[in-house]
Amino acid sequence: MSVSIRALKLLPPALSIAATWAAIATVANADYFSYRDDRQCADTPNAETAIAACTRLYESGTLGPSNRAIALGNRGAAAKFLGRYDRAMADFTLAMGLDSRNPRYFCQRGDVLRKQGVLRDAIADYNAALTRAPGSICAYQGRAQAYLAQGNTQQALADIAKGLRSKPGSFQLLVLRGRANNQAKLYEAAVADFSQALAAKSQSNLPPNDRATIRSERARALLKLDRSADARADVEEALRIEPKNASAIATMASLEEHSGRMPEAIAFYNRALAIKPDLEEAKRGLERLTLPKVDMLPTSPVPALDILKDTRRVGRATVPKAGVRPAPTATPDSTLEALKDAKPVAPLDAQLADNNSSYKHSWARFWFLLGGACWLAMLCVVVGNLMKRPAKAREMSNLSGLIAGPPLKDADAVGRSDAGRPPSDYGRPPPGAEPYDDGAPPPQGEAPNGDAPGDDDEGPSPPGPEGQSPPQ
Repeated sequence: MSVSIRALKLLPPALSIAATWAAIATVANADYFSYRDDRQCADTPNAETAIAACTRLYESGTLGPSNRAIALGNRGAAAKFLGRYDRAMADFTLAMGLDSRNPRYFCQRGDVLRKQGVLRDAIADYNAALTRAPGSICAYQGRAQAYLAQGNTQQALADIAKGLRSKPGSFQLLVLRGRANNQAKLYEAAVADFSQALAAKSQSNLPPNDRATIRSERARALLKLDRSADARADVEEALRIEPKNASAIATMASLEEHSGRMPEAIAFYNRALAIKPDLEEAKRGLERLTLPKVDMLPTSPVPALDILKDTRRVGRATVPKAGVRPAPTATPDSTLEALKDAKPVAPLDAQLADNNSSYKHSWARFWFLLGGACWLAMLCVVVGNLMKRPAKAREMSNLSGLIAGPPLKDADAVGRSDAGRPPSDYGRPPPGAEPYDDGAPPPQGEAPNGDAPGDDDEGPSPPGPEGQSPPQ
């Protein structure tokens, strides 16, 4: 019984020692597990491993709100690295709910929105980050990138200047300012910024692809300054660092195009697009070299009709009028030049509009000419009728004398003998001429010479038939 009492006395210290060792082992194991997951969670380039580690930390239940927010932020960064933007947005939003005072979560969500093209919301998130932490480098850098995407280079340069005042010599801000100066066509300043960034010690820690991209961007600025030799040296160095860098390959294509070697330029543009199909510089360059130039129709209908009036259509092809240089025909020796200058067939809608317009103008001209011809014919008929109308006949004052006198054999003689004689002398022979004698007896009541009995030669004429006086 005494032994049992003695054992009972020793039991509490033993239990306490065992509990202590167990607690120490648990804490040590927990610390080791937390350290491993924390290291893997922050390793964003190993994105899948980082997502798994951050998930274990977030779901462990041993972390406080701020540490859980950090785990969510790191998991969102890994998801953004993989292009899983929806999951990244959800993680950043949860992190902002756990720790709303940390500006980094607003910057990270703004980066996702900027990559998705939602620039206005991205700028709002960057503004929220600057409200919580004035002078935040990530906010200035992200907002400057959003402004560049909008084409607002002046505000982008202003934000970069503010960021450089907060952190002078920042490698990322120098590279971003070089890109902004390139976009603003300030090529000398761009070359200076890229050169300063490449001279920084931190650039040696960059991945080869990033270093090659910066050199290709400086080469592009040098090419704009007609420093082709320096540009080619930068591009060759970039391709030595990373032979599969799409930006460097596209810049080499621009150099070949600038030198007039079009086939080589086309080959380099195709290589760049095979590596990065959405590279805008390579897409524009390939279209510029392989597709014919298209003259876009203006949006206003009146200039469009003026353009359509200046062309004649033969079938489906557009034939310029005289005086307009036709599109050159491609030949084996000048294929690229011909493709650059060739003018394509107009779109179907433009052809239909042109055909309808031509038909309308043809019918309008037809009806106009027909109406003019009708009016001209009517005018000719009226003028012809007026010209052919006979002169008004002279009124006969003594029909009885003509009836009583002998008939005239020559109609023209009537006009000649009647000229200048008074009306009463119609039917008489001219003075001093022999009277007409056709063998018929003279009318009753007249002398053989046509005078009334007892009248002188120049006396008045007798009254007409039935005792009427001749008309005056």
